[in-house]
Amino acid sequence: MTPQEKAYNQYLEDNITHYLVSEFLGRGQYRKTKFTSFNKAKCFYFTLKEDNPICQCALYGISEPKDKLYPINVLMENLDV
Repeated sequence: MTPQEKAYNQYLEDNITHYLVSEFLGRGQYRKTKFTSFNKAKCFYFTLKEDNPICQCALYGISEPKDKLYPINVLMENLDV
């Protein structure tokens, strides 16, 4: 990853306003649960995975930089850390 990419990723993470756990229910259907805290979203994500290990879900940070007209979804990776 280049220094510019790292800087941009950090910029997006610095402007995250809330978190979203998206769970695939089937054929274009998703359940989205909103959280204001990363720790609560992460806990909910792991609870879903414990209850159903083959669950298709993802944790996103919603970044809303002031110089952008629209929010940007940031996939939160490396949740085990």
